[in-house]
This record gives sequence, C-alpha cells and structure tokens, in this order.
Amino acid sequence: MNHDFHYRGDTRGLLTAVAASYGLTVIFDDSFPSRRIRFDLDNADFATALAAVSAATKTFSVALDDKVLFACVDNPDNHHAFDRMACARFIFLAPCRY
Repeated sequence: MNHDFHYRGDTRGLLTAVAASYGLTVIFDDSFPSRRIRFDLDNADFATALAAVSAATKTFSVALDDKVLFACVDNPDNHHAFDRMACARFIFLAPCRY
C-alpha cells in the first residue's frame, strides 16, 4: 500500500508517523536526533518511504520483530552494532530451500 506524506515537526515524530502508516511502531536509540524537519513524499511504498526518511534524518532502522523498528543515528559504530540484527532477522525469516 502506498501513502503520501506531508509532515512538519521533529525527526522522531516523522519516523513514528511513517512507521504507523504501515502498521509499525518505533523504538528510538538514545542518540536518535530530534530536530525540526519538513518532509514531503507522494505515493510511496514502505521501502521508499523508509529510505527517504533515513536520508532526510541521517538515521537508519532495523526490524526487531514483525511490527517494531529500532531507529538510530547512521554512523559506523551503530552499523557495526545493529546491522547484524537486521541480517539475523532476515536469515531467520528466509525460507529454507534444501
């Protein structure tokens, strides 16, 4: 399902609003920045919307489960700490084909 976004507020609120429109919730790392942002995006699927939010806020998100994202600052330390969570989740969900 695609959505339009026309948001004025802070970065945490933006990610919360985008995630909620796709039925998800967000847990924020303490380092997640909270600053004012204006965000406009039309007819976006989830992957496109999340990529646009990540680029606009300089953050990234990983799935903790089917309905919860964890969001943090996009930097090498956080990627080192959290990318494996995304990989583990993907491997766990991927069907085995033996």
